[in-house]
Amino acid sequence: MTEQSRLDTAQSKQADGGGEWFRSPLALVAGLILFLGVLALIVLGLTSGDDTAKSPVGAATAPEGAVQAVEAPAIAFGGAGIPEVGAVTLVGDPLAPVDSGDGDTDAAVGTLVPEITALSLATGSPITLAPGRARVIGFFAHWCPHCQAELPEITEWLSETPLPPNTEFIAVSTAVDEGRGNYPPSAWFNEVGFNSPVLIDNASATLLNGMGFSGFPSFVAIDALGVVVARAGGNIGAEGVSALFDNFASAASN
Repeated sequence: MTEQSRLDTAQSKQADGGGEWFRSPLALVAGLILFLGVLALIVLGLTSGDDTAKSPVGAATAPEGAVQAVEAPAIAFGGAGIPEVGAVTLVGDPLAPVDSGDGDTDAAVGTLVPEITALSLATGSPITLAPGRARVIGFFAHWCPHCQAELPEITEWLSETPLPPNTEFIAVSTAVDEGRGNYPPSAWFNEVGFNSPVLIDNASATLLNGMGFSGFPSFVAIDALGVVVARAGGNIGAEGVSALFDNFASAASN
């Protein structure tokens, strides 16, 4: 056998041996298992990556279909074009002063209040308090220490207590003085988080005096017919304001 023949024979055997590896059933199965294993690892890796991207560590997710509570937006007071002191109109006779009774009775109880028109501290637009709804009106001065203690307590009570139907609480910013502390009152009402209407008294405190008051904090309860049912002065707190609203229920039952 020549040298070339021996080389040809060796190459033929190598080729036959290689072909036997591919034709072996066990080899084919082993290769398929290896391929499937690698493919499974790739799929698991991609799925894990998606979960990490969608749900960062520490992120809280709400259950499907859950309804999240939404707080009512607070009223924003003051702003461009809204004065801290404004025009006031009273139609009707002012109430008797709080100290004009005999000490046991209030001379204003049972009388009609004058119709009030004043500017809103939130919008600057005029608001008229006509009969048709029972209301408690509270008078506060931004620089008054008693008012500064009273307003936050009443604000918290109003936020937690549903008022009787067809009633409302209205605040009046009165005795405004730019030269005294805690000015402007609009910023004070915002800071406290007060969330009910606020009217602006004029420089002469016409609203305060028209309800028969000369000091503050002061409160008057007026029924839906525009009749005074009670008045109170000083730091009466949330309990005192609640008692003023109770007067409406008592009057309705009589």
